[in-house]
Amino acid sequence: NKCTERSLLLVDEYGKGTYSGDGCSLLGSVLKNLDKLGTNCPRSIVSTHFHELFVNKMISETKITKFYRMNALQETEVQTENSSTLVFLYKVVPGVCLHSYGVNCAAHLGIPTHVLDRALDIAQNIEAKEPLRVKSIVPTSDTQSDEKEIFDTFVQAINDIKYLPRFLKVIGKL
Repeated sequence: NKCTERSLLLVDEYGKGTYSGDGCSLLGSVLKNLDKLGTNCPRSIVSTHFHELFVNKMISETKITKFYRMNALQETEVQTENSSTLVFLYKVVPGVCLHSYGVNCAAHLGIPTHVLDRALDIAQNIEAKEPLRVKSIVPTSDTQSDEKEIFDTFVQAINDIKYLPRFLKVIGKL
């Protein structure tokens, strides 16, 4: 409320930690309000993972609002023997990044391949607005049967609320 054109406003992941619809709409509203300030708008740097603001054209570039992103190359663009799946170029370029590199970063940090594969499956289901397919990533050895049952009933409960009592019963056995 007290910002001026001489102020610096830094916004990092505004709306995270809440329902995505709320976070996205709140950030979109804040950005539109800043844009309406025109030449009285503070200098602002905003980072977000709410791609839908840009995909759905809820926010567009204006005379005072410009979009920039960090440049990166994916494996198909890099032809070196020891290349990783993603190379950050540490260069700011005009435009919007509509891709999430979360799985690439997780792979770089050593998250097991079977976990990454499942994350990609889940992301595809969410993007397609389809229910999650039940697919266990927990090994099935005898010593891990309890963990497998917990995991499988949890996935069922996520897909269909009628399985929630069964999941709670399984958890109660611990």
